[in-house]
Amino acid sequence: MTERTPLTSFLHTDKTLKPTSLDRNNNTFVNDDDAPFQTEEEEDEYIRLVSPDKCLICPITQEIFTDPVVAADGHTYERSAILMWFQMGRSRSPVTNALLKMDERDGSSDTVRSNLAVLGLANRHREIRGRDLLQRCRSVQIKRAPPRDSGARIRALVDAAADLTLRDYGNAGSVDGNVGKTAMWLLIEGMQLELARELFYAGAVVSFPNDQTAESVSYTKNSKKCHSCIGAVEKIISSASLTLDEKMEWKKFLECLRNREDDENLARKEKERTREEANEAHRNEQRELQQEERSRARAGGSTSSNGLGRMEQGYGYFPTLATLQFQSSIPPPSRSVAEEENNIRESLDRILAYIGAVVFIFFILS
Repeated sequence: MTERTPLTSFLHTDKTLKPTSLDRNNNTFVNDDDAPFQTEEEEDEYIRLVSPDKCLICPITQEIFTDPVVAADGHTYERSAILMWFQMGRSRSPVTNALLKMDERDGSSDTVRSNLAVLGLANRHREIRGRDLLQRCRSVQIKRAPPRDSGARIRALVDAAADLTLRDYGNAGSVDGNVGKTAMWLLIEGMQLELARELFYAGAVVSFPNDQTAESVSYTKNSKKCHSCIGAVEKIISSASLTLDEKMEWKKFLECLRNREDDENLARKEKERTREEANEAHRNEQRELQQEERSRARAGGSTSSNGLGRMEQGYGYFPTLATLQFQSSIPPPSRSVAEEENNIRESLDRILAYIGAVVFIFFILS
């Protein structure tokens, strides 16, 4: 197994990988070319360079991280994979093979912690490879011809977990400059059915999730000029330049796109419903925590709520209005000081009660 490129060599550069001449100092290819690879070693070198670093690969799934978590053994895993590992009753670390304590392998989400640093690096890798993929697919769309390397570099980028959701907005002054086109969309317009299929089976999206331009560019059956992957395929099918066999292949692909679009719409609605349920559960939990805090505040004679406090909750013997108004931002006194203040406050209350009783009796007798 060959050693992968150091992580910082591609996560801290925005240069597009150019595969015909390797710059050994920067670990990047310097020529923007899609010429065929001269040797297998050259192709292997390109694949090695665009592949994610080992630290971005889950030891269990051998795939790039999408939800990395740190387990008790200190190693990072994909959340679903490590939880399934423990739920299957396995008692050892997948990496070190060391025995873990029972509370460290109970199969619950509490036994792992999210690794946001690794998640950021993985997303950065996807973005860089996705931009390179968009550039190559844009070139195919402009030339309306297959790449000279038969799509080898496009396949390598897809296998390297390039982000297939990124969009190319073209030139600002062009007709379609305001419509973001994905890599698969560009390949469709470039008449590259086989490459478009490969991106489709790699998980490329068809519809426009959470996009303000979705309504203006979405697919409509009555629209002849439709700005979408489905509309681009329909436009190709309606052209007279295709043979009967080619039209049949494009129609099969169109049916796959429509099925994927329906599945994406259903998945999006389910995701929105799940998110609403999670938000409602979070709001209920916050309400319960707030109620518990208020109950503890009443029992302890203090409050952390905003706004004016009560006179008996003010810190000091004779709190002013300003003190009551801003006391929520002032830390409470220590327990000993609070107890002493409460004792003094009770003594003052008794003295004032005695004085009031004496004054009342004096007026009665006089």
